[in-house]
Amino acid sequence: MALADELRSKEKVDFLFIGPEKGVDTEILSNTEYPLRTLNVQGLPRKASAELLKSVLRLAKSIPKATKILKEFKPDIVVGMGGYGSFPVVTAARLLRIPTLIHEQNAVPGMANKLLGKVVDAIAVSFPETEAFFPKTRKKVLTGNPLRKELNKLARDEARAFFQLDSNRRTLLIFGGSLGAKRLNNAVIQAYPLFRTFDNLQILHLTGRDNYQGVLSEVNRLKDSQDKVSYQAYPYLEEMGLAYAAADLAVARAGATSVAEITALGVPAILVPYPYAAEGHQEKNARFLEKRGAARVILDHNLTGQSLFSAVEELLFTTKSLMEMRSKTVALGKPEAAHELAKMVRNLVHQS
Repeated sequence: MALADELRSKEKVDFLFIGPEKGVDTEILSNTEYPLRTLNVQGLPRKASAELLKSVLRLAKSIPKATKILKEFKPDIVVGMGGYGSFPVVTAARLLRIPTLIHEQNAVPGMANKLLGKVVDAIAVSFPETEAFFPKTRKKVLTGNPLRKELNKLARDEARAFFQLDSNRRTLLIFGGSLGAKRLNNAVIQAYPLFRTFDNLQILHLTGRDNYQGVLSEVNRLKDSQDKVSYQAYPYLEEMGLAYAAADLAVARAGATSVAEITALGVPAILVPYPYAAEGHQEKNARFLEKRGAARVILDHNLTGQSLFSAVEELLFTTKSLMEMRSKTVALGKPEAAHELAKMVRNLVHQS
């Protein structure tokens, strides 16, 4: 939606989003003003199986449906944002000779974009190293990953007032995405007794909607009247821009969106890559930041209350290290990603 918002802010543009019948992005789009059509597709299992054959057949059958949708809508360009849902749509666009562009959010492209990268007109990437995965003959531009417009940098004073935070304490933001991350939540619960004496720490913990009551119950069970740490839990936050603005340090998974937001907004981070992400892309996203001094990485199997506590204590309360990490994080950010991607779209349309 960030790309659509950017394009529409400059000119009158008609949009049609096409995605899988089931999926987080489709669910989000169904609650917006943008028109949406769906295809009966699903991701491909990594191992040969009957399910793999079924998934391949669904993808193949969805190409004619995507073709029909595109003939009805008559777009000037088709943009694939990665994932299995974009494969039949971009393929159909190529068959209809409609200009095509794909965007790769992660450090390592998924199977769909690897295949599409051989035939599309242009490729936008979020990491410099990603260009090497695509043919040299294809136009590639480092745009970064488009951010939601509501994540524009906000004032720290405003953010801390919103959450009623103490300006004299360091703020730790912990989140695992809209669905939460059980592993992160468990580590926070285990670490709480280690943090209880810290009168210079306040924690904002986004648990995920399904985990909220369980996490809150466990933390409340551990709490003592003598505790000095400040702890706030939320199932989910619409005001993520304010949460980032308030944070001195974040603990998060390493999905493309989280990494883009962290770097664009200059938030030092401890990243815990989801170990089952396709192609191991979350670890590669995280290592990209770690290699440049913009984040610390704790692998999922190494994450415990103690390892989380040790990393936070070392980084959050060492002002020099925190400032250095923040400057390196800002250097990697691409806050104008939506603008750059929109520029690619306009150029392709004008060239066609």
